[in-house]
Order: sequence, then structure tokens, then C-alpha cells
Amino acid sequence: MSKAKELLLECKVKLGIQTDYKLAQALELHTARIAEYMSGKTHPSVYTCVKIALILERDPAGVIAEIEAETEKNEKRREFWRNFLQRAKQAAKLGTLALLFTASLLGGAASDREGAFFRRRYFA
Repeated sequence: MSKAKELLLECKVKLGIQTDYKLAQALELHTARIAEYMSGKTHPSVYTCVKIALILERDPAGVIAEIEAETEKNEKRREFWRNFLQRAKQAAKLGTLALLFTASLLGGAASDREGAFFRRRYFA
């Protein structure tokens, strides 16, 4: 299954729709264009990739890189997109870790204020 088809099917699930017609409306495309993407005849434009990314709540650069890594004819460029995609995934993981770390710090501070984890000591 092509990456474009996989992403489009994921969009259908996310939007709770079943037809290509409704998906075409959501992406502001003609139904024939959706059929071309699904069959692998053509691949989504950058504009469509960004629209897909917005629906799936993903980084648009990652979606573009996924499509380009699969469809690029030039092997050097294809490798560029693969490397770009790996770096983007690593950056996303680091961002997630940073967010979790920050949330744990904030959560710990709230617990400290409530006295859940330690007893306050008052000095005269």
C-alpha cells in the first residue's frame, strides 16, 4: 500500500467518513484526484500534504517527507527525504520527552504545594 493511500485512509478514519467524495470535500479536491492518489497514479501536492497533516494533527514537513521519500525518482533525493524524515522523527521524540519532563516538574510542584509527597517543616 502506498504511503499516500495509507495517509488518506487514516484521514477517513480521523474524520469519521467512508467515501472518497467526502474526503475530497474535506481536502478541497476533486474526487478523481483522490482516486488517482489511492491508485498510486499520482502523488499529493505539497498543498494536499499540508491539508492531510492538519487533519491528522501531524507535522506537515513529516508528511511531505513521507510522500517524497516514497515517490522521488532520483535516488540521491530519495535518500535526502529519508534522512530528513528520520531527523524529524528524532526531533519529535525529543520534543515529546521535553514536554513530559516539563509536565512532570510542574506536576511535582503542584503536589509539593499540596503536601502530598513531603511534610512541611516550620522553623521558629
